[in-house]
Amino acid sequence: MSKSVHHRSIEGNYRGGKVDLPETPADVDEARVIVTFLSDEPSPPAWQQALAELASLTDNWDGYGSPALQAAAFKEAFRLLAAVEQENLPTPHLCPVTGGGVGIEWQVGPRELEVEIMPDGTIEYLAAENGDMREGTLSLAHSDELKRLTAWLAHG
Repeated sequence: MSKSVHHRSIEGNYRGGKVDLPETPADVDEARVIVTFLSDEPSPPAWQQALAELASLTDNWDGYGSPALQAAAFKEAFRLLAAVEQENLPTPHLCPVTGGGVGIEWQVGPRELEVEIMPDGTIEYLAAENGDMREGTLSLAHSDELKRLTAWLAHG
């Protein structure tokens, strides 16, 4: 005969080895519990984890001798992603680029923005919508173009 398991969730606090609950179910005198510890600190953005995974790639990650992610590319990718973090964009797709760079891609409806950060930290982009494309370079020191691109991506 199988044993039926019933569960009920009640949020409480853990202090000094004890779980304090704001309420106790009337029909429970003793029960097995599972405690999940939640951090008060917000989780880092998904792009930080993705960038860390790219940074962990070693030389020859592609099987064709490509070097690992270069420090200048990592630094500029981090700076760019941190700069656009508050722009209400979807989570970007990150990928390694042959030669030690980083590719970053967003898509919002028919609009796509592809950014490639070269091994030396140079940033190039391709913005596309319905077959119309424009490309250029970005400098994070002069963020006006980055602001224009993220506004276009988010709102058209």
